[in-house]
Amino acid sequence: MMKALPWSVTSDLSRRWGRVMDDVHTLPVYRYPWHDLERAMTERTVADVPVVAYGSLLNRHSARRTLPRSVLDEAKPVVAAGVQRVFDYRMSEAKSVYGAPLYAKASAALNVHVVGNPKSIVNGLLIRLTCEALAAFRDREEDYDLVPVACVDWEHPRESFPAYILQSEVRADSTLLPHRAYYLVCRRGASAYGEAFLRFWLQTTYLGDRTTLVADWEQEAFPDGIPAQV
Repeated sequence: MMKALPWSVTSDLSRRWGRVMDDVHTLPVYRYPWHDLERAMTERTVADVPVVAYGSLLNRHSARRTLPRSVLDEAKPVVAAGVQRVFDYRMSEAKSVYGAPLYAKASAALNVHVVGNPKSIVNGLLIRLTCEALAAFRDREEDYDLVPVACVDWEHPRESFPAYILQSEVRADSTLLPHRAYYLVCRRGASAYGEAFLRFWLQTTYLGDRTTLVADWEQEAFPDGIPAQV
């Protein structure tokens, strides 16, 4: 039997989230490769941009390939509202560091879809992306746009605030299944923030059909249990 989520959206939080969601709709969407973001940061003398990482960047070992230690040390767990997390981003074989897929259709990375409902939530890691870190981040997150989203702190969900989250429309393919090695990197990353954080990740992440939870899928995908090392 599926356990209850270890985190809930109260009516008060939903109202406050709704107000911030109204505000985020006025913020710009930065289309890949986000060159207008760098101009905006320079013109407005903004030191960094808050971005919600929700997949492989949860894994510190994986994230260190792209982000400096100073950025990762300041990252904190958050929850973002109004989006659905889905394994439907078609990986680029030429750039994949996760090895060949088990079979052709098992080649999906994570994506989100904006759904607008404040009760549709995902957990992740808030990364304050500096201008100096943008080039490497751009190379890693190919074809993802940066879209505004409303967030709260994972441990102290009192005040909501705007941030950005990665969404790809051009790479979305609902027929795909998760790339196994990539999936395990993401899962291992989520587990580093505790059992409750991992359970929340498993119960708010879907296959490309946007109906099947990965918490159910992995029972068939890994019949011998989750590998100890990834």
